[in-house]
Parts: sequence; structure tokens; C-alpha cells
Amino acid sequence: MIGTSRIIEDDLFGIANRLKALDADYFVVENYKKKRLELHNRAQRGSTLALALPYRVLDERTVVKAYKTRSERAERLIAETENENARRNAERLYECRKKIEREVEKAYGDL
Repeated sequence: MIGTSRIIEDDLFGIANRLKALDADYFVVENYKKKRLELHNRAQRGSTLALALPYRVLDERTVVKAYKTRSERAERLIAETENENARRNAERLYECRKKIEREVEKAYGDL
């Protein structure tokens, strides 16, 4: 990893330490090559990469994201994702129906 990234031991807001409080095996890497922050877990088999962080800085969002994506919460996270997808699909379907109704009324309204 020398030259392409660095491990962040400490930061202004203490996020690296707060992540270690969630899991002692967590550590944060700034990946220069991929231009991103990454959350790694020493206990993970194979690659230690646990999560490519979607943020450019370490802040509270990082801690929340790490907590929400922990393997212990996988079942709940999947359910939340499925519920959100179902809600969005229902919303899109409703908008489609309304659009079709307006078009039909417009087409047949002149008869």
C-alpha cells in the first residue's frame, strides 16, 4: 500500500476512533489511486476492504454508514432497501397512471 494509500489513524473529528468503537478491527484508508476513502476490517477474510466510502471527508455520515452496513444488520438493510424500492415503484406507477389518464382524457375529451 505504500505510495498508493495511507491509513488514517486519527482525524479532526475522531471518526477513525469512533469507527474502532463500533468494531476494533476497523481502520480507514485514504486510497490515492482510486481517490476515495475506504473502511477496512482486519478480521475479514480475503480482502480487508469492507466499504468504499461515498464521502470525501470523514464525518458523522461515515459512522452512520458503517453502522448501517454492518453484517449483523444485513437482513434489516435488505428489507429497508426492498421497502424503499417498492415505495419508489408504486410512486412511479401512480405517476404513469395519472399521465395515461390525462392523455386518454385529452384524446377522447373532444368526442
